[in-house]
Amino acid sequence: MDYDAYVVGELRHEAAVVAKDLGLTLVGVSHYALEVVGMKRFAEVFRKKLVERGYGVEVLFIDVGCPIEGFSKQRSSNT
Repeated sequence: MDYDAYVVGELRHEAAVVAKDLGLTLVGVSHYALEVVGMKRFAEVFRKKLVERGYGVEVLFIDVGCPIEGFSKQRSSNT
């Protein structure tokens, strides 16, 4: 496969070393950060489909934050 970069939710040191040796670009983001974007989108699509079918159901996405205390805030303040 010919890609400019690979975005991964979990990046192990060994994988980073192999990628570097192969000349690949890896972008490591937190697993949480990738999941939250997907789940927000899923909630939007799910809500829309339920409305289209006449269901009066409320769909909420509740972001309780990263399970690792302070991780998201530390990372975002460094960028």
